[in-house]
Amino acid sequence: MKRDYYFDNVKCILIFLVVAGHFLLPLERTRFVTTGIFLIYLFHMPCFVLVSGYFAKSMYRDGVFQINRLFQTIWLYMVFKLMVHVTENLAAGTPVGWYIDFFKESGAPWYLMALVWWYLTLPVIQHIKPGVVLTGSVLFSLVVGYQKSIGYILTMSRTMVFAPFFYLGYYLTKEQLDALRHGRWKWLVLAGTGTVALLIILGASTFLSPYLDISYGTNYGILPESVQAYGAVVRLVWYLAALVMSLGLMLVVSEKKTVWSSIGKNSLQIYIVHRLLRDMMQYWGFYNRINVHSKLQVMMVVALAAAVTVVLGNRYLVMVFERIRHMPDRFIQWCKK
Repeated sequence: MKRDYYFDNVKCILIFLVVAGHFLLPLERTRFVTTGIFLIYLFHMPCFVLVSGYFAKSMYRDGVFQINRLFQTIWLYMVFKLMVHVTENLAAGTPVGWYIDFFKESGAPWYLMALVWWYLTLPVIQHIKPGVVLTGSVLFSLVVGYQKSIGYILTMSRTMVFAPFFYLGYYLTKEQLDALRHGRWKWLVLAGTGTVALLIILGASTFLSPYLDISYGTNYGILPESVQAYGAVVRLVWYLAALVMSLGLMLVVSEKKTVWSSIGKNSLQIYIVHRLLRDMMQYWGFYNRINVHSKLQVMMVVALAAAVTVVLGNRYLVMVFERIRHMPDRFIQWCKK
């Protein structure tokens, strides 16, 4: 099949935003840093999840579920969780113990566990109308925010909150996307994207700051007490803003093959390895040397994120990553012999 370079380009931008966001998080908050983090975290993972849903169409077709891909995702989650357990404790200056809770995750590996849950729902939603699935997932995620007992166990909270983007991507067709990218609605969406971005730039470090964690999929208990009762409204506004920003990005990306396309193709390995590198940067004291009041130094951190994104997308790392990812396949083949 001819490769779709459009989505490689989309994933290239998204994985850069993921790396940049993680590299900025350890910095002390200033207006400039907070605005950058808010701009990124408002939509980068919702858009990433949407793209993941788009490519999940091949997980279940003609009554056949791709169990090997499910095992690969579970395996990668376990490997990632194991490595993050070491690097996170090193970064925090705490002992690296032997106990690892694979059933509880609030850090970067959450995305892989959430993929497992979303994949498992695909055979079920085949028998339900898309409108019902999308509406139901949105309503359920709005209500679940009031339930504080649903948290990081099996990463259920984020799985439920980001689910509408996954299912939206799953039902999205290439024809619908092309119609949006080349139709009359394009400029309206781009105007909305610019408006949302401007509002964030103007208010991220003031009245919007208390609402940042909603984009992490947490419950409404983290909101200011006076707003908690209206948590569902806050999340719904975030959904709309994230969708507009996501579509705005997807409307301006090139369809042609570029020198950066291969980076998007290798986004999963970058997602995993960069997080380990960020932890080690904290351990080595990198962030102690950054003057957060210097916009130039903050932008140098972003430039470093771009460089790391390029380096981690190289073909040599691909060979190592693919060998690790396909270990479950080789184990299954060995068992069959």
